[in-house]
Formats: sequence, structure tokens, C-alpha cells
Amino acid sequence: MRAQRFFQAHALGQADVAVSNVKGPERTVHICGCPIEQIVGFLPNPNGCPLGVAVTSYRGQLQLSVNADAGAFGPFGGAASTGAEVFLGRVENKLHGLAAAGRIAAAETALAPASGAVGSGLAK
Repeated sequence: MRAQRFFQAHALGQADVAVSNVKGPERTVHICGCPIEQIVGFLPNPNGCPLGVAVTSYRGQLQLSVNADAGAFGPFGGAASTGAEVFLGRVENKLHGLAAAGRIAAAETALAPASGAVGSGLAK
């Protein structure tokens, strides 16, 4: 336990991004007989780390979740948008561009600038 606290306080506090990937089931999971349609991972930013990225797969789809600390990015070029909003907007635009180019089957994004999080569903 002591080593875990030391690692969290020192190593993660020095990190710029935390990334997690979780392989989910290939088949539909049911809870009380009801099928689970989608699983989306979420990685809250560890203390002192401004960017968290979670990648989760389920039923042949890849889910990407990006969580950015708006305060860590600051203003962007004097614009009203924060650097986090600009960054997350670029992630969203890139995903839609990949879908339009046929590189991925689909991209569904939900940008929440107030929280600095974007969730995206990418079909194989």
C-alpha cells in the first residue's frame, strides 16, 4: 500500500497522459436478461496528470474516451476556447474525417467542453 501511494504521488504526478486499454467481450453481455448495447470506458485524470485516455472494445467496436483537464491546457491563442476544448475538438474532427474517408466504419462523438471530456464510438 505504501508503494502504491508513493507511485501515485511521484510517478503519476510527473506524467502528461495516462492511458488504459481494456479488451471487452466479443459477444453481447446480458444483465438480468437485458442485452448491454455499449460499454464505454472512462479514465479520470490521476492527480497531477492533465490527460486521460481510455480504449475499450466490446462486440467488435472500439470505444475511445478522452478526458482533458481544462485548467492544465490554459487559453488557446487568446481565443475564448481553452486549449483542452481545442484539443478535444481536433480529436473529434479527426475521428469524423477517418469515418468520412472510409478508414473506420463510423464515428460517434460527444464533446462536453465544460467537463473537458469527449467520448467516441468507433466501429470496426
